[in-house]
Order: sequence, then C-alpha cells, then structure tokens
Amino acid sequence: MTYETDRVPLTASDIVAANKRHKKIFNDRLNSIIREAFMHKFQKQMAEFDVEPMKEAPKPCPFCGATDLIVTEISNHHAVICYDHCQAEGPWMDTEEEAVEAWNRREEST
Repeated sequence: MTYETDRVPLTASDIVAANKRHKKIFNDRLNSIIREAFMHKFQKQMAEFDVEPMKEAPKPCPFCGATDLIVTEISNHHAVICYDHCQAEGPWMDTEEEAVEAWNRREEST
C-alpha cells in the first residue's frame, strides 16, 4: 500500500520507520525531563540536610582493585568496605572522613 503526502509516495515501511524515530525522540526527551525533575528534587532535598560532599574518595581496593566501595556505619563507627567483591574492610573510625583517610593511608605494593 502506498500513501500520497504532498506528492511524495510513502510506503508502510516508511511510516513504520518514521514512527520508530519519533517514538525514540519522544522517549529520549521524556527520559530527559524525568531525569531533570528527579535531579532538581534530589538537589532540593540534599540542600535541606546541608550535606557536604566527602573531601576525599576511597582509593581502589588494594586486594582486588574494585572502585565501587562503600562507607558504612554501625553503632556510630564508620569503615570502607569492598562489599560486592573481596569483602576487604578498612579500620573502623569515628567519622566517614577518618575511615576514608585510614583506608587511603596504606603501604603501596611495589
């Protein structure tokens, strides 16, 4: 089946392809709007807590090299843990910053 639009013949596959392009453009724009709204709300909530970013990030795990480490808290003590990989654990300290500093302050392998 062929359709005439402004004297340009279109086939059904042309229409399907155009619909796919428009759907992708629409979904990309919708995702962008949702992401912007989420970030705006997140930033607003974080401002209410007056949270300062960590001064120093944990170095990669010295045992397995993982970089997705967590700083956890138990009973007001903090430690860096290689949770998803080798389970290495840094010393337990009073603050997150002290825990990260202790994790990063180690002998480098030679």
